[in-house]
Amino acid sequence: MRYLKWYGSFILALMLLASRIPLHAAEIEVAVGAWQQNPRGSVSYTYNVLDIATKTADGIVHDLVPFDNHLIKQLHNDMEDLIGTLFPGTDANGVIDKIFTRTDTLDFDDDAYYDPIVRPTGRVKIMVSPFLNFYLMATPIEFEGSGEKALNFTFLGVTFTSNVPFESRLKLTHYDFAYYIDIPDFSAGQAWEFHTDAGLNLRIVDFYAEISQGNTGLAASAEYTVPLPMLYLAAQLKNKGGFSIEAETRGVRYSSDYTYSLIGRVKFHIYKSLHLAAGYRLDYITFSVHDIDSEGTFSGPFMETVLIF
Repeated sequence: MRYLKWYGSFILALMLLASRIPLHAAEIEVAVGAWQQNPRGSVSYTYNVLDIATKTADGIVHDLVPFDNHLIKQLHNDMEDLIGTLFPGTDANGVIDKIFTRTDTLDFDDDAYYDPIVRPTGRVKIMVSPFLNFYLMATPIEFEGSGEKALNFTFLGVTFTSNVPFESRLKLTHYDFAYYIDIPDFSAGQAWEFHTDAGLNLRIVDFYAEISQGNTGLAASAEYTVPLPMLYLAAQLKNKGGFSIEAETRGVRYSSDYTYSLIGRVKFHIYKSLHLAAGYRLDYITFSVHDIDSEGTFSGPFMETVLIF
């Protein structure tokens, strides 16, 4: 976490520095477009069955059923004592957690019924000097669907009923702030130049997940902001006539969690500052936050209108 704070402070300082640079001293590229997002993946929730049973027991009327959370707590304590007696030195609480830990998963296709959707995108590149350049990008990712699951499933401590339709919403919108250095061009023939960039990227993921079941009145939602420091690499093959082939990648890995974005783009010069671009983008996202695991691939073609000043 300490390194993340230093990383964020470094990017923020560079952005403040960029705000002081006169616009005429920089080349600025502004692009707005649309990206068709095809979702593949799932969202999972990991929980302890005893915790859910305790919450359920609190709602049972004691006069009708002689069952409350004290019985569950006593059962937990008795199991700890038994494991400690039979297997001295064993982490009894850890063993119990493994026995009663469960993960319920909602698949984007099979359960939530998320369809491909077109979302707007935007980006700005500020190119000042070989060692002072910035790249900002906004990528809305959001899906909604009506699904149904054959088994009961739990999300955020709420157990939803099987074979009853539910509505779900998933948001993974993210914002990228990159600082990069501009590695000098080298000629690839009289009409072509090859260009590379390398730098640091801070991605802010705006995560939101919601499930509601109108027929039962059950609902649960969660919202988190997840910062992800990443590496940024890019390459461009440029024709002096204004045509270019571009590739970008952003990526990071933490233990078993990782995320990356791959972008391929061809850009055509139309008239003066106006360019048109088209390409293909693939985002792979996997991260864990507060017992929620999200793993998904979002990919598809995109088109952009580009202005270069």
